[in-house]
Amino acid sequence: MSRRLPFQRRLTRTCRVRASILANPVVGWILRTRGGGSRNHSGVNGVQFIIQSSAKGPRHIDSRVESLLKDLESKFYNMSDEEFKSNVTALTDMKLEKHKNLSEESRFYWGEIRNGTLKFNRIEAEVAALREIKREELIDYFDEYIKIDAPKKKSLSIFVYGSQHLKEMVSDKAKNGLPVLLRKSLFSRLWYKPETTFSIPKPYVKIDFNCPLAVNSPDTAALTDTFVRYILWWLSCYLSPEEFTMYVSGNVRSSEAEEMVTHIEDVLYNDTNPICRPFSPSQQLTNRVVKLQEGKKYIYRQEGSNPSNENSALVHYIQVHQDEFSINIKLQLFHLIAKQASFHQLRTVEKLGYITSLSQRNDSGVYGVQFIIQSSVKGPGHIDSRVESLLKNLESKLYEMSDEEFKRNVTALIDIKLEKHKNLNEESMFYWREIQNGTLKFNRRDAEVAALRELKKVELIGFFDEYIKVDAPKKKSLSACVYGSQHLKEMESDKVKVVTPCIERSKTLWVSKSLNLCMDR
Repeated sequence: MSRRLPFQRRLTRTCRVRASILANPVVGWILRTRGGGSRNHSGVNGVQFIIQSSAKGPRHIDSRVESLLKDLESKFYNMSDEEFKSNVTALTDMKLEKHKNLSEESRFYWGEIRNGTLKFNRIEAEVAALREIKREELIDYFDEYIKIDAPKKKSLSIFVYGSQHLKEMVSDKAKNGLPVLLRKSLFSRLWYKPETTFSIPKPYVKIDFNCPLAVNSPDTAALTDTFVRYILWWLSCYLSPEEFTMYVSGNVRSSEAEEMVTHIEDVLYNDTNPICRPFSPSQQLTNRVVKLQEGKKYIYRQEGSNPSNENSALVHYIQVHQDEFSINIKLQLFHLIAKQASFHQLRTVEKLGYITSLSQRNDSGVYGVQFIIQSSVKGPGHIDSRVESLLKNLESKLYEMSDEEFKRNVTALIDIKLEKHKNLNEESMFYWREIQNGTLKFNRRDAEVAALRELKKVELIGFFDEYIKVDAPKKKSLSACVYGSQHLKEMESDKVKVVTPCIERSKTLWVSKSLNLCMDR
């Protein structure tokens, strides 16, 4: 272990004096508390307030803690030298108090071993440091790390809401204008967002009805469709199926949203002769996304289902990453820069087909880009080779991009993200996608805009080199080739032309057996 430097010893002793002085006001507070004191996580020191109350909710208590810190600020500034010395002496006496038994001594040394600090002479070293500490050092420490708006302050508030204050949790979150999970039961989940933007005199209700047995047979599919249509008719009349997830926004109070869900649950599940049964654990629906292997290209070929259709099609998909703001923006910026260039090259110059597009793809929080090209002129094998040629052209385009052009593209993407939702339906669909994908990052736009403002051109180029360009080390791609009648003969010859590390697949069921999953929400 490296030797602790003098300023580190001063920081530790200051932390302990501060904790000693803080302890008394916390314990004597008007709210029921369980105390306060210093905290050590594997050698990382801090101070914590632990307050338990049936009188007030966590949000109010947190505001009172900040108020207390303001009061303590004046207490530190007005502390006399005698009072400071008495606190230092009290802490010194506490440290010099001998261990009462072998168990207490062992716990002390075991704490050093478990934390990995191994400072077995801690007591003597800290007592020696305490005898040298000055009141000004303690005040400077408080100003730098503890007081409200301290420049180096790092704090975390954990709120646990009891049944008496549960509604406060909803109102606390609702103040931010973001959806909150209002209710979760064996049968349903209810997401609620108060109306803060659109003055519309009616609510917006979105229901996701999940039935894992719905596609087992034509009979169950027909019955499920009939049941869903009945539910839609019933809801349209009442405004107030298995498991459902519900999102409510607009001119509806949270209590009314809960009444809707409760009423639906009562009719579907809690009747004397219920029409639905809750899922068993094995039937719970999850979003599962296959993780392609890095450095590999997968190719799936299939004959078109309509023998008289001359059109062939290619979907060239590049899987990049799981949801992370810093990588999301690089992928989005690449898409913005490459979209027009791709259309111009493939559609206008090479005239490969009427349908040519480059789009982003989000599968339950797993992001990527895909080229979709339909052509009666060229077969999927040739089109796939032209996509890879296009990626080489985009490589030089990114490398030669000027700083001004890069900034213009970043500004354009920021403007797109900051564009306000036009109506309640558009806003609700934005939040509903977060719920359906299981990502629940309702502050996505603000977070990604903040990350965009910090992005540098070299970071975008590094992202392209790592994930997108031909032969990129972490590139994971899948080409789905559908051969129309005009190019059906090319299927076998295209297979011969394939070079490693390509992997040919002839079935669609291979994904769940031979590859890992990106996630399981």
